[in-house]
Amino acid sequence: ASAALGLATVSPWSAVSSFTVSTTSPTVNVPQPSLPLNNSSLPSLGTTLSWNNPPGVTQIQVQVTPLNGDGPAINLILGSAATVYDVPAPVFGTGPYVMLPGATYTWRVRTTSATTSVAENDPSWGPWSEPRSFTTAKALSRPVIPKAAACHSQSLSSAGCGA
Repeated sequence: ASAALGLATVSPWSAVSSFTVSTTSPTVNVPQPSLPLNNSSLPSLGTTLSWNNPPGVTQIQVQVTPLNGDGPAINLILGSAATVYDVPAPVFGTGPYVMLPGATYTWRVRTTSATTSVAENDPSWGPWSEPRSFTTAKALSRPVIPKAAACHSQSLSSAGCGA
């Protein structure tokens, strides 16, 4: 009869329980870049990138991009908990020409703890590290041609090239 009149039915209270609400954000495990230092001027065209990983890392993604995206870039997924990546200097005449003279690059790294290979759009990737930048050495005013290469372009009987 009380339900037909729109009156609520009262029942006894349930058992008392407690809970805790966190007022802080969870700590996000982000890799911390270490070298090269931010805004470094490199003495050469190649460098070694290094960072510290958070616990539980199984894979790394490294990106090196030129200022304003003007030129070639590096975008690698390393299937290990690596903490360094060597960016090779180009070998003039053979390439690859990823690092250009006098160019500014930004690099960053992120990690995952996935136990299988994952694509770069997989949701298991953590956030990117703070970006760091560096500038490669400027080009020499004139190219340096190794003696062996100079001899190839001359006759073998030229002085200093051997017979």
